[in-house]
Amino acid sequence: MIMLVENTIRQFQKIFPSDGLLPININPDSGIPKPYSTITFGAMGDSFYEYLLKAWIQGNKTGSVKNYRQMWEASMEGLISLTRKTTSNFYYLSEKNGDSFSDKMDELACFVPGMLALGASGYGPEKAKEIMNLAKEDMSVGTSWSILRPETIESLMYLWRLTGNKTYQDWGWEIFQAFENNSRIESGYVGLKDVSSP
Repeated sequence: MIMLVENTIRQFQKIFPSDGLLPININPDSGIPKPYSTITFGAMGDSFYEYLLKAWIQGNKTGSVKNYRQMWEASMEGLISLTRKTTSNFYYLSEKNGDSFSDKMDELACFVPGMLALGASGYGPEKAKEIMNLAKEDMSVGTSWSILRPETIESLMYLWRLTGNKTYQDWGWEIFQAFENNSRIESGYVGLKDVSSP
């Protein structure tokens, strides 16, 4: 199994774009990205970027896994190009299809602040500060429903552990309490169609 993963990563390295952003649809026979396939840190794209970093960490940050870190760093440069700011000063990650940007941030992309915080320590001081500051920005998700995804909580946990700022812990606790108060049923938990009217 490990060899399959390594072979896949080697193939990705051959086609890896300079901005580090791979589209979510790649031809399984040729290994070539499909034209006009979406680039996203949301559904179907999130795990690739997240696990580039985590493979480097789990590999003890050694030379044998440095290619994962290098690919991740290239991807973070690309991520910056997808960052947008609303008129209310909230940041979000747009999606890209060809040369067009979509002003949409998938809820799964809420893992990004935690991933940025976790990866910031591998940079030099100046770049680490830039990445950590981006991780701390207020992000906005344009949906009103909740299917109890853990990505936001995970980001808050990393931010709290890495900065010591209790605000992140408090926000995580508030989300947990909201789950308990609004989503708990006798047999477990349920999603909500609209969090503004549970």
